[in-house]
Amino acid sequence: MNERKNIAILGAGFGGLRTALLIGRKLKRLNLETSYRIVLIDQNDYHTYTPTLYEAATNDPEKTSYTDLRSIVTMPIQGLIEGLPIDFVNTLVTSIDLKRGVIASEESDPISYHYLILAPGSEANYFDIPGLQQFSTPLKTFRDSIEICEYILAALKHKAEPLQVVVGGGGSAGVELAGEVRSWLNKMQIESGGSRRSDVSIIETAQTVLAPFSPAVIARATKRLARIGVRTITNERITLVHDKMVTLATGKMVPFDVLVWTGGVKASALMTHLELLKDLRGRVVASGSLECSPAEYAPRLSSKIYGLGDAVVIMNKKTGQSCPGTAHAALLQADVVAHNVIEEIKLREGVGSAPNFRTYRPGDYPYIIPIGGKYAIARIGRFVIAGMPGWILKGLVELRYLCSLMPLRKALKLYLKGFRIIIRNDKIR
Repeated sequence: MNERKNIAILGAGFGGLRTALLIGRKLKRLNLETSYRIVLIDQNDYHTYTPTLYEAATNDPEKTSYTDLRSIVTMPIQGLIEGLPIDFVNTLVTSIDLKRGVIASEESDPISYHYLILAPGSEANYFDIPGLQQFSTPLKTFRDSIEICEYILAALKHKAEPLQVVVGGGGSAGVELAGEVRSWLNKMQIESGGSRRSDVSIIETAQTVLAPFSPAVIARATKRLARIGVRTITNERITLVHDKMVTLATGKMVPFDVLVWTGGVKASALMTHLELLKDLRGRVVASGSLECSPAEYAPRLSSKIYGLGDAVVIMNKKTGQSCPGTAHAALLQADVVAHNVIEEIKLREGVGSAPNFRTYRPGDYPYIIPIGGKYAIARIGRFVIAGMPGWILKGLVELRYLCSLMPLRKALKLYLKGFRIIIRNDKIR
């Protein structure tokens, strides 16, 4: 009996998990699960639904336990892949031999592969700013969100003067977090009779927050932030961070009790060591079919390699700019990668007619940006929906995503549990 061929996928984030599920379901429909298997590799044994991290960072521990909160933010991978030809390996990948087609890791035996899909995600980019990594907390993981919550509550308990929360970076993650923190602190101030005073600020290098987004969205977001009491410091760059103090390029000093860094990400360290074609900034480049090519000096690859999400850079030929690393884009890229891998397998196995490979075409995708309480800004095509309707739409999008991962009944149960927790921790509008 021939040994099954491995389709190795690094990373169980939005793109990696979706790719695994799509390929796994298709292999079953083609009755090829005895010939191929997917090896999904991640250092965590759960999938993190990152859009809920800001909710976890503003949780009231007296109302919602750590266990309940974790259950709506993280989902055990083993339960999501049940019944599919997917083997999950919970380990940290240390190196990849592209010539031999072998993956080395900390806690697992070497894993060989016939197809490799790179989706390890990103890590915080501190841009070599002195003191920034040491004195700030990123918002990338569930543990990060819990630490932010704990730092804020501890500072409130031990500080008499107003609490200073500073968010470095005015992109979507920074705006979402600042809005939710401000709404949370506003609620606590009301409940305490005005004794728990606080300030929340965003520091952004561009002239506005949400600089890459449409002017209509920027205008509404700026108005919303001002209305709930978030101070925006724009056209300023952080150059130095000391304990409890940020120094800006203009020499201005901004004090803080809690500093959260959302000002940039970079591909995981693993990607920098791979002998693949890279751009001038050292980022691995993926083609329109999302295939990665060997560097000019590198030996021939043992098999085809695909990359998606924050792990690679994909150029938009129309604009000449790299495509933004959003969750929505990663999910669409996963559709392309999964389709192309299956087409190659069908060709290899003599199933069907001539292969029909797909190309990833970047677009002006819809997006939703929640900004505190039951308020969100949604942009769909030329239309912008703000306020409660945007917040409701956000919930429907979350439910749809859960339904793509699990059976409808299970998705509804998890969604309703999360909804009850959010309502229990309700912030002001």
